[in-house]
Amino acid sequence: MIRLYNVLPLLLIILHAGCRPHGPAVPDEPQADPFGSPAEVERAGMDETSAQGPDTLHPGDTLHLRILGATEMDVPALIVDRGGHVHVALLGDVLVGGITLSEAEAAVLERLRKYDKVSEVSLQLVGTAGRRVSVSGAVEKPGNVAIVGDGRLAQVLADAGGPRMANTGDKLVGLADMDGAQLVRDGKVLPVDFVRALEGDPRHNVRVRSGDVIVVPPAVHGRIVVLGNVNKPRTLPFQRGMRLSEALAEAGGLAQSADSQDVRVLRGGYRKPKLYVTNAQHLFEGRASDPILAAGDIVYVSKHWFATVGEVIEKVVPAVATAAVITTLTRD
Repeated sequence: MIRLYNVLPLLLIILHAGCRPHGPAVPDEPQADPFGSPAEVERAGMDETSAQGPDTLHPGDTLHLRILGATEMDVPALIVDRGGHVHVALLGDVLVGGITLSEAEAAVLERLRKYDKVSEVSLQLVGTAGRRVSVSGAVEKPGNVAIVGDGRLAQVLADAGGPRMANTGDKLVGLADMDGAQLVRDGKVLPVDFVRALEGDPRHNVRVRSGDVIVVPPAVHGRIVVLGNVNKPRTLPFQRGMRLSEALAEAGGLAQSADSQDVRVLRGGYRKPKLYVTNAQHLFEGRASDPILAAGDIVYVSKHWFATVGEVIEKVVPAVATAAVITTLTRD
């Protein structure tokens, strides 16, 4: 149930603006907010060395073992078992899981030295079937994904089916919050930007490692609400780069009773509301810029000058209550 005190902040702002189409214009992009929104935290990315780190062996890896010298042995397919061991004839089980290839060579050699003081050991990694990344959240095929080839982040996402999409009838809409997606390694979030990774930026499209965790949150807050004097008031799935004209078109365009010179965009929800006013008539005529909307924006198209306070109560309160419901359901 929506309580009145939850609706009042939005109601008061819209009532104040209802007296006249006056207020700051909608910024062309959300980052250009004249109210001074907090600066977006930019993820710096990683260079190849820091992103990759030491390459360790994992269960399921396949090794080619050669022993040369007094003891001769050639095992082309030595598989690391679930416990991280490889079984070597004469030497028994040798623990190699969780250590590097050179460390594994040293471990086998140390075992061999008990019987042979001169032979040398060579280990090569020939298969990585056991190397997997956990991918969860708003992807088409969540689960454990095998690392193939050089194992770049974008490739792993593609192997997980890519970001989840929805078919709205005439177009596909993204249901994943790629800006909020995270790559977690050893309990720490790496400073990579998934949008840039998908664009091929090498500082963000890093090589993943076995045991990494990729979390792609759903676009819970990714909604645009269009209310007021439009033909089809509705909630729209947010798409990166969505413009005001697109949102109005998705809502069926302006109704005959709409005041095209007084379209309001409410940003920030009912806890930190910011109101902008734009002239849709100028927008449609190409005399005004077509601003990019932010996730969670509420677009309200007013009527030609409110006649009475009763009309304001009748028209605005239910609309704002609806917006408050959506904001409440989608906020953290």
